[in-house]
Amino acid sequence: MAVKFVMRITFLLLLEVAYGLAEGAPPMAKHSCPDRCGNVSIPYPFGIGSNCFMHKTCEVVCNENGVAAPIAFLPSIKMEVLEINISDPYVNNTYFSYEPGLIRVKMPIISSSNCINQSVAGVNISGTPFFFSSYRNKFVSVGCNNDWSGSYGGGWLQDGLQ
Repeated sequence: MAVKFVMRITFLLLLEVAYGLAEGAPPMAKHSCPDRCGNVSIPYPFGIGSNCFMHKTCEVVCNENGVAAPIAFLPSIKMEVLEINISDPYVNNTYFSYEPGLIRVKMPIISSSNCINQSVAGVNISGTPFFFSSYRNKFVSVGCNNDWSGSYGGGWLQDGLQ
């Protein structure tokens, strides 16, 4: 009886140590797959190349034109990737809670010069596991005929993959 008890306690302690070591490890790409595209780290479930991503919506294409730095691109939502942050979803920090994974993308700033007949296309993430982060984004528009001099800004998407 005592031997079984000691073995169970030893197993649980080893399991806890192994979990702690795994928890501290940074997210990484799938084995034998590229882990970066330019300055962007590409951790699994995202991936570059066949059999390197978990789902088709997580496929990243690394556009290398040889002139500028390579650009990470998510074909499923037709957007440039600026950052992928996969972390423990249950860690609460000072600013945000329950963020299972964040993808910062280059988002179009949508504007219209006509308040009545607007024909501006928005960002389409339907049919993907992504949704806009309610913590990281701010959507602002005031009145009619507002103008913005830029055309792109950084936006955050969360992934809903479990």
